[in-house]
Amino acid sequence: MGSNPTFEGVSRQVEAHVIDRPEENIEDFNLYGQQVVVEFVERLRGMVAYRGIDALVAQMNDDVKRSREILAKEPRETA
Repeated sequence: MGSNPTFEGVSRQVEAHVIDRPEENIEDFNLYGQQVVVEFVERLRGMVAYRGIDALVAQMNDDVKRSREILAKEPRETA
């Protein structure tokens, strides 16, 4: 949870990125208003202000790669 140092005027929030979502049009994959469970397994990195959207997207791609590696380490219990 934190502020958004790359984009000014954005309030504190928790952001989750869905990986391996069902194959469907992005317009049909709408989670707004839905209840979802977010499980924190390991911290990826601290907050960073990026110099533009390209750098942010590159970091997000790296975060997804690291997330896959972390989640592949060991089976984990689910609720």
